[in-house]
Amino acid sequence: MILSGSAALILLLIVVFLIRRNNIKTHYAILCLLAGFYLAKTSSAPAIDHALNNVADMFASIQI
Repeated sequence: MILSGSAALILLLIVVFLIRRNNIKTHYAILCLLAGFYLAKTSSAPAIDHALNNVADMFASIQI
């Protein structure tokens, strides 16, 4: 749950940054947000969550 919250916060900050720099229009950001909510309700949501968790585990295992 913490990872999902962190990922959502990072994505939100990226969207806000892009809106402020006029690289993405506000209505496109709203459409992406709505698409994310609808995608979360589909049957593919667990597979996407599993894939993102695997990517996060991969990055966590990297030692610098």
